[in-house]
Amino acid sequence: MPYEKYVKLKGFTKVLINLTSIPDKILIEMQKDAGKITAYMEEELKTDIAKEGFDYEELRKMGHPYGKGDRGDRKPARQSVPYSVPIIQTQSGHLKSKIKCKTELSKTKGKLTVYVHKADVPYIDYLIDGTSKMVGRNVFGYTWKRIKHKCLNDFKKIINNGIAKADGT
Repeated sequence: MPYEKYVKLKGFTKVLINLTSIPDKILIEMQKDAGKITAYMEEELKTDIAKEGFDYEELRKMGHPYGKGDRGDRKPARQSVPYSVPIIQTQSGHLKSKIKCKTELSKTKGKLTVYVHKADVPYIDYLIDGTSKMVGRNVFGYTWKRIKHKCLNDFKKIINNGIAKADGT
């Protein structure tokens, strides 16, 4: 089961009624444009995950669990208040390489998805939810909150432009 972030638009059902009359040629253009949004979402997530080059002092100031001390005297990382930016200090780059995106836009459905498969990244739940010794770092949720407004507005523009083109044909 992949860890996925789905985008649902309020009132999208009304828009879908109009999409049923859009010619396939225009729908293909809309799908390509929507693909750019998911590519943007994927890139932003990878950027948020791929934090490199922080020393322990910088991580400590940000409240990151790795900033608790050097590897020799580290205490359990669980904190009562999570830090504001869910930095995942890149080690192998495995998580970043396994992020995928998918765009579905048809006459009856619209979905933008950025995900990782648990089979590829078995530790994803531990990163997102945390453990008894590690603060959860929901970088998916953090990134989505940061870029949500732009993505939804861009998606609405694509739909509205497609409807306008179809009405003009």
